[in-house]
Amino acid sequence: MTDNKGMYHFTACGLDNVWLANGFEVKQTPRGEMVKIHNVEGLHQAIAKSIITSSHRMCGAEVRFLRSMLHLSQEGLGDIVGQSCSTVARWEGDRAKAIDGACDKLLRIVYMRKADGDAKIGKLIDMLIDLDEQKHGRAKTSFRENEGKGWTKEAVRLQSTCAS
Repeated sequence: MTDNKGMYHFTACGLDNVWLANGFEVKQTPRGEMVKIHNVEGLHQAIAKSIITSSHRMCGAEVRFLRSMLHLSQEGLGDIVGQSCSTVARWEGDRAKAIDGACDKLLRIVYMRKADGDAKIGKLIDMLIDLDEQKHGRAKTSFRENEGKGWTKEAVRLQSTCAS
């Protein structure tokens, strides 16, 4: 899990090149080693920012990561970048191959504007998410903390015809 310099290889995000220098704890449990990540949402935002500010074209694994950060299905992302659901699925399936340059730039802009709180982009993405959920009969997956008694899942997210 950690290398000889104490860094943790964080693969839970779906990316192979993320190593944490700190912000995590390794604990021994009866079932083996467990890693607790501090501020996972902040880490995901930092990873996304690193992706959108990098000089290389995005690969399929990075597209999938940003799509998940935007809470979009493959079809929803395809609608934004003018591609089919199957094209987005193909990008994500070939994890290391760079995607089309125009789609790469558009996805960076959309993510950056949404992350910066652009109300118009946020409203557009939220509308696409709602339409996608209506079309595929999916409910948002939500969780509720029960006053120190743990978290419970409130709704089930169903799979669309394209992989999420």
